[in-house]
Amino acid sequence: MRTPLSTTISFTDLLLSTEKDNSRRKQLEIIKFSSILMLNNVNDTLDNAQIKRGVFQKKLEKLDINHTVTEVVSVLDMQAASKNIKIKITAPKVTVFADKQRVQQVCMNLLSNAIKFTHDGTIEVCAWVNG
Repeated sequence: MRTPLSTTISFTDLLLSTEKDNSRRKQLEIIKFSSILMLNNVNDTLDNAQIKRGVFQKKLEKLDINHTVTEVVSVLDMQAASKNIKIKITAPKVTVFADKQRVQQVCMNLLSNAIKFTHDGTIEVCAWVNG
């Protein structure tokens, strides 16, 4: 399963390197990010097996919270728009040290549920630095 997804990501990168039209670039970015999320889901399944065996390790890295949340919102934005829902992001541009895949997974789950249970209006995604 990893190989087809990795190939999709690579070919999308190739298309992005030559695409000039902003609208098409945005669509390609969504394809790329969705493929990355799907690859992360495959990796999650493998991680669960490691957790059960007691050998799981977090993958901590520097990430920009605003950018990470914005990436997730871009994937779900069309789904929200189809229900007449706007998504507003209020998150500082700060770098944190976290497991990016887990942060994306939590954001994706929370936003998917918010869209599912909202009929119209606005969903606001907020993040802040405490302390």
